[in-house]
Amino acid sequence: MTAPDWERVKEIFTAATEMAEAERAAYLRRACAGDAPLQGEVESLIASHQSAGGFLEDAAVTEAAGLVELELTQQWIGRRVGVYVLIEELGRGGMGQVFRARRADGQYHSEVAIKLVRAGYESQSVLRRFLAERQILAKLVHPAIARLLDGGTTADNVPYLVMELIDGVPIDQYCAEQELPIAARLRLFLSVCEAVSYAHRHLVVHRDLKPSNILITRDQSVKLLDFGVAKALDSLAPAGANQPTVTLLRALTVGFASPEQIRGEPITTASDVYSLGVLLYHLLTGGSPYRSADSAVSVVAREICEQSPALPSATHARVHCGTSERHWRTQLSGDLDSVVMRALQKDPAQRFSSVDLLAADLRRHLDHRPVLARSHAVGDRMKKFVRRHRLATAVSAAAVMAVATSVALVGRHERIAAQESALRLAATHRTARLLLEQLQSRRSETAATGTEPDIEPLLRRLEALAASTDDEALRVELEKSVTGRRASGHSPGILSRGQGVGEPADHL
Repeated sequence: MTAPDWERVKEIFTAATEMAEAERAAYLRRACAGDAPLQGEVESLIASHQSAGGFLEDAAVTEAAGLVELELTQQWIGRRVGVYVLIEELGRGGMGQVFRARRADGQYHSEVAIKLVRAGYESQSVLRRFLAERQILAKLVHPAIARLLDGGTTADNVPYLVMELIDGVPIDQYCAEQELPIAARLRLFLSVCEAVSYAHRHLVVHRDLKPSNILITRDQSVKLLDFGVAKALDSLAPAGANQPTVTLLRALTVGFASPEQIRGEPITTASDVYSLGVLLYHLLTGGSPYRSADSAVSVVAREICEQSPALPSATHARVHCGTSERHWRTQLSGDLDSVVMRALQKDPAQRFSSVDLLAADLRRHLDHRPVLARSHAVGDRMKKFVRRHRLATAVSAAAVMAVATSVALVGRHERIAAQESALRLAATHRTARLLLEQLQSRRSETAATGTEPDIEPLLRRLEALAASTDDEALRVELEKSVTGRRASGHSPGILSRGQGVGEPADHL
């Protein structure tokens, strides 16, 4: 490393000093992941800490980190990167720094955001992931995702990204400042879901969904940022793009990570569903689903993996949304409690199987229709009603039974219809996924052997599937994929950006 990575040093040092000495060596090897200078710096601090009898305070490490990083950041201000001059630092997070920059070649006036590898993080794994982010952003063109405008490498061989400059505030700050009602918060959240779903259809898992990566602009548009730790699910991802979780955890916000991210298990689109569940909990309550949110990272990580959060309607937090606390809790109780807790299941298989299904349940709630996450809601409500009004029920049994039967039948029919529709959609998605994986396999075979197999039967099946599905987005994407393949003459190689879901998507 070109300079001490003080944030990483501090994090690893703090965790190591809390461990028994017998566990410390193995932890340092895992946490430093072969970075000898980093491990040497941490071991030196531990030795100094022990020799000083434990008087080395976190404040001293923090101050040193701040001074070193400030000096390294100031070296960038005023420097030219491509045709732009860096003006000021806008923010930092994970392993990147973002600067405001102005075009300096006199062609026209323009301001952009330029992202560089954060000072002190210039390891080969970070540089590989930075280049992977550039490749991922190049294929994501969506109004709710910050656009990649350009990219390159500085004279010092540091890669950079030129992004559109977003004038906005984090989604939780926007909701709080505007005191948005629950329904308005849900509609903003649905826009986030649309952007994440689009990324999933293009084989990308974001892996770091949190309020600071979701900005709301002055015209109330959503902008999803920072794909720095995103994972490309397709087999054509650049070598080294998907890094070990022990390395990635240093770049994540643990409070929004999924249990499988904490445990280092395989990552799928279900991880983003979980993070969206944490975000939804936060937007609805103003707090975290974790009681230990302000504790040490190791404590929060343990709670994420082992403990179920309180229902949103039962949390001690409170948002101001233009209504009384009682009415606010009533709004959360029932449907929204069920949807959030379904998204926050520890087992990925028990969550919504896709972001689209999470969004669909929220739309049902907004439309006053039964939500699938709450399968026995009608029966439960009727039982509670009877228990609270035993005398009235006995006196007017016939009328109550007629009403109860009607309500139960209507609710059951609606719920069955909704479940059947969801099952049909899920089956269609699974079929599309299998077909697209077969198409991808044929492409890989072509690249390996130089011979081009007959993929016409696959294309015809994709056409038939597109014609039969009620999912408009899936139909359009499948038709684009088939059209693109035929237009290219079934030639091998990478699919064009316009084909989109023509690559196998994990969420299907």
